[in-house]
Amino acid sequence: MARSHREEQSLVRRSSSSSEQSGSSERPYHCKRPHKKARTGCLDCKRRKVKCDEARPACRFCTLRQVKCEYPQVNARSQAPRNSPPRYSRSGIASCKAGQSNSQNRSPVVSPGIVYELQARPAIFDQEDMRLLWFYTAVTCDCVATPYDKERSIEVAVRTTITRYALETPFLMHSIFALSSMHMQSLQQVVDHQRALYYRVKSFEGYRKAVKEAKPETYPALLANAIILLIVTTQHFREPNSEPLYIIQWLQVWRGAGLIAGLTGLSSIFLAGLEPIFYRPSIDFGTAAAAVPSHLASMIIGIRPDNPDFPHIKCYYDTLQYLGSLYSGLRKGQSTVMTLRILTWFSFVPCQFVELTRLRCPRALVIIAHYTAFLKILDSLWFMTGVGDRSLRDLCNYLGHQWDSVLRMPLQVLEVTDPNQIAAIVLEDLDVGLRGSPLPKMSEVDWTEVGMVDDAGQRLRYDFSRGDYVVAGRDAISTQPTWNWTLDEY
Repeated sequence: MARSHREEQSLVRRSSSSSEQSGSSERPYHCKRPHKKARTGCLDCKRRKVKCDEARPACRFCTLRQVKCEYPQVNARSQAPRNSPPRYSRSGIASCKAGQSNSQNRSPVVSPGIVYELQARPAIFDQEDMRLLWFYTAVTCDCVATPYDKERSIEVAVRTTITRYALETPFLMHSIFALSSMHMQSLQQVVDHQRALYYRVKSFEGYRKAVKEAKPETYPALLANAIILLIVTTQHFREPNSEPLYIIQWLQVWRGAGLIAGLTGLSSIFLAGLEPIFYRPSIDFGTAAAAVPSHLASMIIGIRPDNPDFPHIKCYYDTLQYLGSLYSGLRKGQSTVMTLRILTWFSFVPCQFVELTRLRCPRALVIIAHYTAFLKILDSLWFMTGVGDRSLRDLCNYLGHQWDSVLRMPLQVLEVTDPNQIAAIVLEDLDVGLRGSPLPKMSEVDWTEVGMVDDAGQRLRYDFSRGDYVVAGRDAISTQPTWNWTLDEY
């Protein structure tokens, strides 16, 4: 039976394909050599499906074939090296966010989350910066954790809230870098000292500028930076070339932190989520006044009317009451609350006393010398190492032997390093030090003393109806907080 022309063509194709298959089965199989695919080769090599050597201006195959070698136009966003970290800028991130919002209004298609800038710019953070930021969040922030803070409010504020504000504010980020560098140095890790100094300088420059401008959008960063600088500036105590009596300058830094709180408004502390880093223990002034050492009280009582310190007697008495809170607190034992009480003592003292200290009035320096004895108890804290001992030596050397009668306790503390023995000398209870038994630990209940406290030692609460802090408790005489600073000091 005759086949149609279409059937014959079909048979020819089948026979040819079968012959090809049989021929191919007879040829030996060679595996391909391993090679790296050329993803940016020329157009002619891609069309011929051969590996291009990507030589410029013409590849080797196009040169041998004597054809025009053309390369595809590469998008700018793919020009970034694969092995190098992408470089971002604030403007690029802002434009990315703006593009996302516009595209979402037009279509449900989500645009890429990261956009590379067409123009190359220096990276905001280099590898060392990222290492310091990681160290701050992973190690430094753990130093503020305490088991008594059940809600971990202090840790969250330091680790999360402050970091978020630092990503928006360069001077706060520089302060974090300076703090991390200082912490790493205390742990004997490799630190670039010139770079650490650069961070401190840039932090102070940006901080001063932000204080002068006083823009509301920078208030949270100003508040956070004021607290971080209290720690960063302790590095001066450990530098051999720092000026004597740096404790006076450190007191000025503490006063500046209080003024920043007044400048931004206390409500800014609550609204910024930074309330936990401003926590202080409350003060019972009745107990504190009874714990003032008698030789210090006699020093103030003995001021005669013709003495230049006579107009400042009330200021000295008020300061001694604050000092008495340290003595009464230490009688309860060493604890996290006691550590916080010692650290924040400078934040309570009257502004008039700060001025007397700046003028280096001897009686003011005697009181500071007794406070620095408490600072030696905190020598195990990484950022307080050497602060008490350096300050105590500077003060005793400056005051001289004529004040030895009221410096008996500070002079004895100079020769001791053990915290229990220091506490025993401070409390004039040498038996505790001789037995070597530790002071009693405070209970978890005592953490309730910690919170927002005014300079009169009263607990505060945030009143949402007023939008500000008021004195907590029904037995409070006045709901208005008491502060020892005024904005006139600026």
